[in-house]
Amino acid sequence: MKNLARAMERHAKSRSHISSALKLQLFGRVRIDEALSQAAAIGVLRHNEQVVKNRDLLRKLIIAVLYLGQQEHAFRGHDESATSKNKGNFVQLLETFSEFDPALAEHLKTSTIFKGTSKSIQNDIIDSIATVVNNAIDQEIQSTDFFAIQADDTTDVSCKCQLSVILRYVNVSGAICERFLGFHDVSANRDAESLSEVLMKVIQKYNPEAKLICQTYDGASCMSGQQGGVRARVKEQCPHALFAALDCFHNFFTRSPKRPLLDLRRWFDYIDSTLKSLKALRTDKIFQEVYDNTVRAVGHEDGRRKQRFHCSEQGEDPSITDSYRSLFYEIMDAVICQMTERFSDMKSLNFFRLLDFSAFADFAKPKGFPDAELASLLKVYPFFDSWRLKNELLVVYEEKRFHKAPSDLLQMIIQDDLHSTLPELFRLLKLMLTIPVTTVSAERSFSGLKRVKTYLRSNCGQERLSHLATISLESALIDELKTTGVFYDRVIDTFAAKKDRRMD
Repeated sequence: MKNLARAMERHAKSRSHISSALKLQLFGRVRIDEALSQAAAIGVLRHNEQVVKNRDLLRKLIIAVLYLGQQEHAFRGHDESATSKNKGNFVQLLETFSEFDPALAEHLKTSTIFKGTSKSIQNDIIDSIATVVNNAIDQEIQSTDFFAIQADDTTDVSCKCQLSVILRYVNVSGAICERFLGFHDVSANRDAESLSEVLMKVIQKYNPEAKLICQTYDGASCMSGQQGGVRARVKEQCPHALFAALDCFHNFFTRSPKRPLLDLRRWFDYIDSTLKSLKALRTDKIFQEVYDNTVRAVGHEDGRRKQRFHCSEQGEDPSITDSYRSLFYEIMDAVICQMTERFSDMKSLNFFRLLDFSAFADFAKPKGFPDAELASLLKVYPFFDSWRLKNELLVVYEEKRFHKAPSDLLQMIIQDDLHSTLPELFRLLKLMLTIPVTTVSAERSFSGLKRVKTYLRSNCGQERLSHLATISLESALIDELKTTGVFYDRVIDTFAAKKDRRMD
């Protein structure tokens, strides 16, 4: 016993005792932590599995929305109950999918929290798709040097005035893009001030003061008027926004054996000669000849019609000849005025001849350089380095391999990585290709409007209408985005960010 105290002291310092004491102190706590850690890991695993399941479900809903949107079909039915014979295209399409997809079939059958077929879910998915598409367009426009705007309005089936806005630009790949930026309800006020405010609000985020180089509208006076129209108001804020009506300039940009190249000078001469001819026809002699020929062809006008349609403000009946003479002068004045206004900026486009590849050989000759056309360019767009641009053009004129149409020449510069060697020419090509050659995109959007908003779908909201039109008209861009592999993820992330939702 006398060695017990010493033995106990020695044992207390031993490795086995220390190890046992440590286990005693940690007994229980280690097991709880391990259990909690395992439970957390299982919870995370289950959560991730549920997230994958939910995203897969949303992907199927998005595919259904895309199909109906791109095909411009209606979504909802009058009766979407379980006993309905026709539940609407969206629900019926999902049920068709479910015949080949057990997971979707189980969800549609058992889900009580998030089924995904309600009108609010449809609207949010439509909005998310349109947001992703518009973001892609925004990124393209932000990365380009120039853009042009096209705008036109029409009346839809519910008698609302819809303003269609199209932007044209050249993307980083050298492709010409014309993108639809939505329909805007301008029924409340269609004057020039209100329309210009709508347009500037749409394009404000793209730095239009520096990048908007052209605008084109329809022939309405409030749009293209030279004094107080939208055209003049936009130009006040965007000094480089030239107004152009270039419906025949497509010949300049493409080579086709069926169409000769456009001679710009000759075309300007045609405009001048037409205006001179119209002014020469505005005489009493010409009117009398037209009137006499018409009377000989169809006879005199009925007296009752004369009395009904040709009364002056004082109640007196002027002679029928004087009435038609007044109408003749009104028509002639309107035509002359509209032509003068519409083509007032056309001569500023003489610089297009700088890249008329059919004349490159002549431009390369001594004293053959088109100095007048270069001066015309610098007057409208003074941001070019005139000296460097002239030298770059001289090099291009002398090299036969550069004798190509502007679009082909731009592709050659991009493919051969010459944009740093010919920077001013590169900018000039993009500027010229950005100027609209037609207004067909705005007219095409009206055709899409008639298919999206029909008599049976006349209650479609403005935001939903614009988003559905975007899905329809930008179908090619959506297909392009799908090839990147991230389109559906971006739509799902945008949808998820709208509000917190329980899906299980």
